Amino acid sequence: MSLKNFKKKIHTFIFPNNAQPNWKGLLNMFAALAVVLPLVYLLGLDSYAITFVLTGAIISQILSLKLPLNLLLRLNILSIIIIGISFITAGIGLMSPWVALLLLLAWIFLLSILNILGKAPGTLGFMGVFLFFYGSIAIVNYQATPLQWGLYASFGAFISSLVIIIPKFLQKDRAKREIVASCLLPDANLNTIMMAQKLVSDTISNQENTSLVAVGGLLVAARFQAHSIESELSGKIKEYFQDYLAEVDYLSRNMAESVIKNDKNHIIGLENLEAKFKLINDFPGTDPEFFNAKKLAKGYLNIFLKAQDVLMGKLVIPLPPNNFSSDLSAWENIKANLNINNMYIRHGIRFSLAVGIAFVLYLITQSHNIHWIALSIFVVLKPDLISTKERMIKRVIATIIGVVLALIIANFFIFIGWPVMITVMILIMMAFIVLYYNISYLHMAVAATMLIIFILPMDKIMIMGGLRVLDVLIGSTIAFVVSYVVLPTRLKVNLPQLLADRLNSTREYVLKSSPPMDINNPEILIAVREIARTHNNLKAGIQKLKDSYDDIDDDVSFYQNILNSVDKLSGDFTALTLQTKNIKITDEDFQLAIKYLADLLGTLEESIKLTSKVPPEIDFNYANNMIENMKKDITNEEYMVAFKYLEWIISDIKILYGLIQYGSKIRTFDRYKDV
Repeated sequence: MSLKNFKKKIHTFIFPNNAQPNWKGLLNMFAALAVVLPLVYLLGLDSYAITFVLTGAIISQILSLKLPLNLLLRLNILSIIIIGISFITAGIGLMSPWVALLLLLAWIFLLSILNILGKAPGTLGFMGVFLFFYGSIAIVNYQATPLQWGLYASFGAFISSLVIIIPKFLQKDRAKREIVASCLLPDANLNTIMMAQKLVSDTISNQENTSLVAVGGLLVAARFQAHSIESELSGKIKEYFQDYLAEVDYLSRNMAESVIKNDKNHIIGLENLEAKFKLINDFPGTDPEFFNAKKLAKGYLNIFLKAQDVLMGKLVIPLPPNNFSSDLSAWENIKANLNINNMYIRHGIRFSLAVGIAFVLYLITQSHNIHWIALSIFVVLKPDLISTKERMIKRVIATIIGVVLALIIANFFIFIGWPVMITVMILIMMAFIVLYYNISYLHMAVAATMLIIFILPMDKIMIMGGLRVLDVLIGSTIAFVVSYVVLPTRLKVNLPQLLADRLNSTREYVLKSSPPMDINNPEILIAVREIARTHNNLKAGIQKLKDSYDDIDDDVSFYQNILNSVDKLSGDFTALTLQTKNIKITDEDFQLAIKYLADLLGTLEESIKLTSKVPPEIDFNYANNMIENMKKDITNEEYMVAFKYLEWIISDIKILYGLIQYGSKIRTFDRYKDV
């Protein structure tokens, strides 16, 4: 093997999938532990040190998320509560295996419900189940009452959160600027814009921040179109266009950096951009793709001119209100999805039955730790068969590697008389888990296995290590068999069809709830529930795509952008109906505009179903002119707000059109029909 190939393999091992480890999360964890551990020993709670270490490490990762401070505070409070409850239930589970089983089933049910409500609630549920397992396996014992375990765990999380939140609070203005600046970076997407929009709508924000988020939204929309246009070009004009886009990215980064630094005197140097624009604009030819390239290049130039006026305080660009979700309560969302067809409910049933089998096995043999087997089931069992099989293989391999390495290292330090180094290894393994949690399951699982082995009493490390491998094999086998036999989700996911269904549900919602909206119409509630169902199905399909293939980050991001853009459209239309329900719109032209927008959605839906069909060119000027004509004789301010919502909806559909047009041209919708 050449030195070059060896270095490449080392780089791939350290940075799998070309992703950077979570260094920020690691720094936050060490900062929290640097305060928590001395405090623990100062208070004489050293026998509970591992509890404080584990909860401090977890809360430090939650607070590493790039979220507005007010959202982080709410998430932090909920996390501390969940952490406390998980340790209390782990302590109660010591009463008997039957009690532990009932509590585990309750956690599984809660996890299924929280998964329905969204990613953030689902993550909290996952954390609760995970800590219940870990607490039961390696931490909670009879030296304290269940309530005391819960209080210690919550106290550790609380102290760690203060270590991280206080500096964030002191630098909250910079944190806010970083979120706004993230909208301007080349890798910004609709999710970035939505997060920043929530920040500027939930807080007292200056007009410059609001306008810069709007500028970011314009850049994101333009980049969606740029992908499609670039794929049509060839020859010299493609080189000019690529150079132009590179300059756009350069200016975007500089503008973002100036926002972070709060540089009020930043000037966007447009000389190079204008020179590159001239090369594109003067390029001879009348082909449609030439015209589109010139039009988009001119659009980019106008965006930066607007951005310069925003930075100089000459221009304010309004943002639509933060209405990115349909008018659906959490309870309605649960009712719409609490059925056997929902992936998370089916998964919860399979999980419960698998744990029940493991429990029966424990009662028969009395020779295996039910929590270890259940933990393996929890980690291995996925919502579908293929993902379960892949996770089972990785789990078994990681466990064997982790146990062997941990036994060698632990026995070496015991042999040389340095058992204190095992504590150091615990911290190192925690660091590896943090670094690789969202990057490589195999790396993370090896580190997690070694961590558990190191936590065990030194005189039991050898025998417990062997038993852990056996328990993992038992748990993984049960998970695979249950996944194959019980309500098997072997049905292949047709991702383009799920996307078409999501568009169709939005189209039906638009037609049934178009102004003037009859809030007593039961069809509207049915349409809203259908939006929730198709949204969750598409989101689960995207996750399955991510789990099933390697090196498809671009396709996953593509589908995620479409999901976000449809959500934004649904939210903006909901805002329109709420705005107009009290002003009794009877204008036939207004109704025609809504019908026209619904027809556009139908056209996009059809182009996805007919995978080889690129959506026809849409004259968005026609839609904008239609609104301008309606506004001519209108003086009612509430009507004018409604028209503004219509303009935003047209902008949403324009983004969707650019995405779907690009996806059709590169034949994305030909793929992933049988995931």
